[in-house]
Amino acid sequence: PEDDCRPALSPDGKTAAVAVLPHDRVEVWALESGARLHSLEVKPHRYCRPEFSPDGRTLAVATDPDVGLWDVATGQLVRTLSGVDGSTG
Repeated sequence: PEDDCRPALSPDGKTAAVAVLPHDRVEVWALESGARLHSLEVKPHRYCRPEFSPDGRTLAVATDPDVGLWDVATGQLVRTLSGVDGSTG
């Protein structure tokens, strides 16, 4: 299977999250200033898909079979959901 790694855009369009090859981190960027806000260390995996919550305050990063929930403002890992099937279709 091909690597599955798509960037995510926050609901307000001001922040982007991009997985960095070889998918061992996700970088969070402020689009207006071009500043990197955070570099989040994630479990290396061929599958790494970030997704913002509807309010833009949490970033979920799926690295099959786990999903990490990150606070966008602080860059801190809030919770890890283990054994989750990260496929979205």
